Amino acid sequence: MIVVNGVSKIFTTNSNVVEALRDINLAVDEGEFVSLVGRSGCGKSTLLRIIAGLVPPSEGSVRVEGQDVTKPRRDVGFMFQRPALLPWRNVLANVLLPVEVARGDRKALASRAHDLLALVGLNGFEKAMPRELSGGMQQRVSLCRALINDPKVLLMDEPFGALDALTREELSIEVQRICAETNKTVVLVTHSIEEAVFLGDNVVVMTPRPGRILDQVRISSSRPRSWASEDFNDELAHCGGRLRELLFQPSDVT
Repeated sequence: MIVVNGVSKIFTTNSNVVEALRDINLAVDEGEFVSLVGRSGCGKSTLLRIIAGLVPPSEGSVRVEGQDVTKPRRDVGFMFQRPALLPWRNVLANVLLPVEVARGDRKALASRAHDLLALVGLNGFEKAMPRELSGGMQQRVSLCRALINDPKVLLMDEPFGALDALTREELSIEVQRICAETNKTVVLVTHSIEEAVFLGDNVVVMTPRPGRILDQVRISSSRPRSWASEDFNDELAHCGGRLRELLFQPSDVT
């Protein structure tokens, strides 16, 4: 579904040259949920934006369903860390924003927008304004907006980072359920090891800048997963320990 081949990225600003990514190779199968973890500044979000076609690579290529990614695609949805809802538009209008930007048929997708809001537990909030919603509710709206065009791929850039711990756990359960029901291929950037293991089929560990892939840890727990499950917590302890070893070790790759 997603193939990242030899991707490197160098940013040049004024007299500064920053090597953000070096020789990234990654394959994500259809329906797979991949979590990207690494220290701040390792290039996780940059890699996600390259996959989305928002940022061009300096070297290498990205293919989605066999096609080169050179610009944003309608079959790739993107969910940012902040909801970024337009404050003057109600919930339904915010969900339908990508349809309007793409000059799609707003009326035709209005029914899907209602269905998505019901799917995330926001039935009845269609006319509410963003200021009337909690942070978790706003992120649910943002998730609906990312899914409105029914993308095959969903990219998520630390979508729960600004939320409290209980809301994060609640939303991670919702994302697990929705992605299973809609059969999405997902790449998630997160700083939370627990979140990466809970949601991921595969956790990809990146080195400090320049970001490279250090290792990958497969998660074998069956789905649906529960934070209270003894089997899952046993795997979380095992895989979490391995991930911490990888993240805390000094980088000696040049």
